[in-house]
Amino acid sequence: MPKNLIYILSISLLFISCDFKTAEEYYDLAYELEEQGKFKEAIELLDKAIEKKPEFRPGLLQRGYCKIQIENDLGAIRDFKKILSFDKDNTLALYNIGVCHYNLKNYEKSIQSFTLALNSKGSKPNSQIQVELVLPGEVDNDSNYTLYDNEIRFDRGSAYFKNSDFDNAISDLKKVLETNYKSAESNFWLAESYLGLKDTAMACEKLKKSAELGFSDSMELRGKICLN
Repeated sequence: MPKNLIYILSISLLFISCDFKTAEEYYDLAYELEEQGKFKEAIELLDKAIEKKPEFRPGLLQRGYCKIQIENDLGAIRDFKKILSFDKDNTLALYNIGVCHYNLKNYEKSIQSFTLALNSKGSKPNSQIQVELVLPGEVDNDSNYTLYDNEIRFDRGSAYFKNSDFDNAISDLKKVLETNYKSAESNFWLAESYLGLKDTAMACEKLKKSAELGFSDSMELRGKICLN
């Protein structure tokens, strides 16, 4: 074989074997698949993004989210914990670990994770989260990892209820109602918590408010336990 042909073949094989896509490009492609509900395919692309950039927070976060969608909560927890290994106060990672434990019915661990998220740097009252300027192509910005504290508190209140800690559930959900966040659902969970404490009068009051906001579960439960 001619020497120059060997060089051409070698260079061609080199280009074929090289992967010129960046972690960010793989992330964008995975996001498009995720939007189509193709979570397993998105995970394959996110694997490549994370291989190129092991501490790529958006890739780890989205891969964890995709794993939640295919009911691989343990795998998702591992991804979120990888973020915490180098960004220990990441609010979204802490919050999502709480979501995974909730899905797995590990309510005590869920409450612990939600509490850590509430106390983290990215947990903000509604009035304190501001939209920051994000440059084109910038997908890893600290502002992407903030959450309103009422979102976290709502889920922690639900976890408290599931763990039969009705007093703490009521405390959280009352604070959520003060912000008018998920009012129908918050009133419903409050009603369930009052029922746990055998306070039917308060439960019916909250069910009435929830039903007036159109929450069908409240309408059904109210019909069973309330006189009017």
